[in-house]
Amino acid sequence: MGETGVTLEALRAGFEAWSGSPVAVSEMRHNAPDQDTDADAAPAPAEMDILYFQPQEGDNLPEDEFFTTLATAGLSTHTMSERLPRVELVLDVRGRRGWDDLRLLGVRLAQLAVAPFYKETPPFEPEQVLRDVSFPLFAGMDCALVTEWGMYPPHEQLPQVDPPVYLLSIHPIYADEADVIERVGALEAARRFRAAGVEWDNPDRPPARLDDLPPLPLGPQAESDVAHVMEKSGDAAAGVVMAIEDTWWAIEEWYREHAPRLHADLGTGLSEEQIRALEERLGLLLPSDYKGSLRLHNGDVSVNDYHYLRADVVTDVWDSLTKRSEEGQFVGREVDQGGAGIIQDTWWHRGWIPFLEDSGGNMFCIDTVPAAEGVAGQVVQIEIGAGPFPTAYPSFLAWLREYRDDLYRGKYIVDEDGLLQEV
Repeated sequence: MGETGVTLEALRAGFEAWSGSPVAVSEMRHNAPDQDTDADAAPAPAEMDILYFQPQEGDNLPEDEFFTTLATAGLSTHTMSERLPRVELVLDVRGRRGWDDLRLLGVRLAQLAVAPFYKETPPFEPEQVLRDVSFPLFAGMDCALVTEWGMYPPHEQLPQVDPPVYLLSIHPIYADEADVIERVGALEAARRFRAAGVEWDNPDRPPARLDDLPPLPLGPQAESDVAHVMEKSGDAAAGVVMAIEDTWWAIEEWYREHAPRLHADLGTGLSEEQIRALEERLGLLLPSDYKGSLRLHNGDVSVNDYHYLRADVVTDVWDSLTKRSEEGQFVGREVDQGGAGIIQDTWWHRGWIPFLEDSGGNMFCIDTVPAAEGVAGQVVQIEIGAGPFPTAYPSFLAWLREYRDDLYRGKYIVDEDGLLQEV
């Protein structure tokens, strides 16, 4: 763990661009470790602010919809881990709360944030369950779940901060809930909270009996659930993955009726371990929508003139292009300036994840390193002779939904070989 080059001033500006001016700030300053701290532990950030955000008075929210968002600003000045080097933590509290309680909660959030800089606590990552932690206001909840935070697109980053800083949500939970979540995962847990009518950012909530609740059904109902999950549970990643599942459900139904060969070609999904291995192999965090897709189908099906790639082919293509780029094979190639400011000004970037490829080597990629005017997770198209340029898709989910819609609006017919042809 070391310094990242991110400054507290840049973080404050990034948070203001992200959510407006905070209504209050608590400044946490740290000069030296406690005497019980391991001398070999990495130094924690010396400066950290806790920012408090609330709806504007003119929003006139009902009491039960009012909320306060607490965010750390300063954690990302030091490296957290190789997979997720720069993070800040966000904690949402539903209902109107007194400022004395909120400030105590801010102190606890700051204490939790620096815990990984001491040897006993692992770095923060999505899907992580923290044990033996407690929070003011959240009485009886002595565990916490770490998830990705952010409205669409997935993998929310602070705007205007370079290098990228990711936001992670902290959800206080009861120990019994933690036991279930460790078995079923954060996404399934978010569904079960939703099915139980329990808002997990409400400090006054009772324990949710997650074991008694089945998964929510997929299909047309799920799309309407997405907005509800985002609005009520605070877990936008869960909403995005639910949308992916519903979109694939519709595609599978169309394939089953009209293109049985394509339905048979759909690969089975990857395990969480396999997805983590893919992330480690690429050195990148996969956006939530793409991860959700891989959990369902690991490729391996034709999509009109393109092929939806298996994970092993993704790494093969990525390896080849990254090696050629590092060897200088793309030096001097002019990049179309139509993407200026939206995608990186380069023929290939290791932050691009290929997911579609045709027989000529043309590709569609997920962009995890957008330029200043782009968005993380947007789709980049690469033509073998013309290079990369942006598309109209702000995410993998947006691309998949349009493909689904094209199937149902009659854009494709099925030829005698059972494959799609554009009308």
